[in-house]
Amino acid sequence: MKFMTLLCLSISLSLATVGAQGDDPSKPIEDIIKKMTLEEKIDFIGGYNSFNIRGYEHLGIPEIKFADGPVGVRNYGKSTSYPASITLAASFDKNIAEKVGKAIAMEARTKNVHVMLGPGMNIYRMPLCGRNFEYLGEDPFLAGELAAAYIIGMQEEGIVATAKHYVANNQEYQRHHVSSDMDERTLHEIYLPAFKTTVQKGKVAAIMTAYNLINGIHASEHNHLINKILKGKWGFDGFVMSDWVSTYDGSACATGGLDLEMPSGKMMNRETLIPLIKDGTISEEIINDKIRRIL
Repeated sequence: MKFMTLLCLSISLSLATVGAQGDDPSKPIEDIIKKMTLEEKIDFIGGYNSFNIRGYEHLGIPEIKFADGPVGVRNYGKSTSYPASITLAASFDKNIAEKVGKAIAMEARTKNVHVMLGPGMNIYRMPLCGRNFEYLGEDPFLAGELAAAYIIGMQEEGIVATAKHYVANNQEYQRHHVSSDMDERTLHEIYLPAFKTTVQKGKVAAIMTAYNLINGIHASEHNHLINKILKGKWGFDGFVMSDWVSTYDGSACATGGLDLEMPSGKMMNRETLIPLIKDGTISEEIINDKIRRIL
């Protein structure tokens, strides 16, 4: 728990300084961004050591640790296994959903985990989808309400929740290549409402993109879904991460709204992005915004 103690102390000292000076609470983050080299910025938006965001000790940025969900804390030894999410959906009980989120978060804290990769609330469209067990059913309203309650319970314990998989993740077969094609009405009436609820009611801090394409564009580089709808219309101010190894074009991800590539910077890396920044194709402020959201 040494790391968590240092993290809390660091945050407390930063807030105390802000309060004493009467400054904008965002100022410490802006000061950190100004001190980062371009190389440090690019490295920061690529995952580290499989399930981490890298830390920069000289900048006061701690290493951040993730764990898989949504039915328990995976990755770090034995943990409590909660009922599959579809059974949570069958309960129609927001109170239970909130308690599950809270209980998982409490265990995450004992394992020094800061970000849980759950809940999942993709709408059931394919009965043979390999991840149906970890989603919250086929009703957009129900899925959104239960996911928001789960998120509130988790984040009240100080653990970041991650709503996944954005969006229209209908099947596992050929998941890197299959495209979920639909018109805007279908998208907004069936697939997006649960995610909108987690953002505006649950105040979720992180969103994970899906493996699949939507209307021919990979979810991790989908400007319309991430920048225009999620961050624009819905006002999402958290960060967007990729699912593991689900990035396909570094430039498209960077400009399409992806903030963090997991589990590493395979596409959004120095070799890909620095030349584009230096020739003006991509603004450095786009990278700064990603760091700002994560911090």
